[in-house]
Amino acid sequence: MRAACILLCALLVPVASADNVYTYTFQSLPPGWAAQAGWTFGLSGAVLSISASGGPGMSVSSEIQSDSAPLTMYSGTDSVNVSLTCTYSLTGWYSSGESYASVSAYALLDGVSHTIMYDSESWGFPNQEPSAVYDCSFPASEGQSLVFSFTGSAGAFGAYAHVDWNITSLVVTVFGPTSLDLQTWGGIKSLF
Repeated sequence: MRAACILLCALLVPVASADNVYTYTFQSLPPGWAAQAGWTFGLSGAVLSISASGGPGMSVSSEIQSDSAPLTMYSGTDSVNVSLTCTYSLTGWYSSGESYASVSAYALLDGVSHTIMYDSESWGFPNQEPSAVYDCSFPASEGQSLVFSFTGSAGAFGAYAHVDWNITSLVVTVFGPTSLDLQTWGGIKSLF
């Protein structure tokens, strides 16, 4: 009987809001997102491979944006965690000029930028990162809009630069209140 009363009380006590989880695997471009030239989508996720080379100077940049498909924060939202899994390689060399390459991922909440990950190299560089998970957490509230931007860039002046970037997943977790409503398990147990 006592166990049944505890179970009944547990069911009647308001519990913290459930988390909402949004997962993007980039096997295809998510609906409402836009991708510039250079990105491909398939079983391995979103892949960017761009190069810049030249004597007089050349610059290449390519981006994925979710501006037209924002996530709107629901009632009770208090924070967001963004987790990006990817690998990338930045390569460059020069003889008399310069080269640079970069990769960047940002979450923009009502226009305020939060860096998920960023790396940039210049001049001559071999740089390959193993598969990694990059996390970014920040406060959020009801009604705010969250969008994403992923940009790879390569530039060369009398040189060569190359970017290979593979994004395998983006997981967005939206959190609600984290405490129980004035009652705790200890308070419930003390009733008996």
